[in-house]
Amino acid sequence: MQAPQHGLKKMWGGQIMVLKAAKDHESALRCFGKNQASAGNPPTSHNIGRSQKDPPKNTYRILLAEDDSELRALLTHSFQRDGFQVVACPDGWDLIEHLEHQLFPGDMPEHIDIIVSDIRMPGATGIEVLRDLGDIEDFPPMILITAFGNDKTHWLAGKLGAAAIFDKPFDIDALLAKVHEILNV
Repeated sequence: MQAPQHGLKKMWGGQIMVLKAAKDHESALRCFGKNQASAGNPPTSHNIGRSQKDPPKNTYRILLAEDDSELRALLTHSFQRDGFQVVACPDGWDLIEHLEHQLFPGDMPEHIDIIVSDIRMPGATGIEVLRDLGDIEDFPPMILITAFGNDKTHWLAGKLGAAAIFDKPFDIDALLAKVHEILNV
C-alpha cells in the first residue's frame, strides 16, 4: 500500500519530503521508516509509521494547535519521534475543547503537560486562549508560534505568561529543546 503523494511534509530517511495530502487524518500522520526509505523501498502497510526502533515513550502529552495541516502533521511527527504523546487540534475551538477536559474535569479528564499553539487560527487565537484561561489553576505552560511576530506580539505573549514564542519559520530542534527545558526532560 503506497501512501498518498501531495502537499504533506513528511520525514523520510531524515529528510523532509512533500507527499500528497491524505483524505483522512490517520493517513496524514503516517511517516516512513528510516531503513525502508534509505533502501529505496516503497512503504508498505506494515512499515508505515514505524522505524526499526520506535522512540522511547514517555508520559508527557503535548496539546498542539495549528491550523496549517502540513505544519501540524510535521510538528506532530517531530514530537512523537521525540517520544511525546500528541493531541493535535486544527483550530482554536478544538484547543479549548481539549483544555476544558483538563481544567474542568468531569466525566472525561484529560491530562496535558504543555501546549504548543499557533497565535492566528480559526475559532480562537492562541493569545485569546492564554488571556482567558491562563490564570486558571492547572493551566499547562504554553508555547506560542506565529507567522506574524512583532515586538508588540512578543510583549503581549510574555505579559500573559507564555513560556516562549517562536516566529515562523522556526527551527524545530529549537522548539523541541524548549519543550524539553520547560518539562525538565
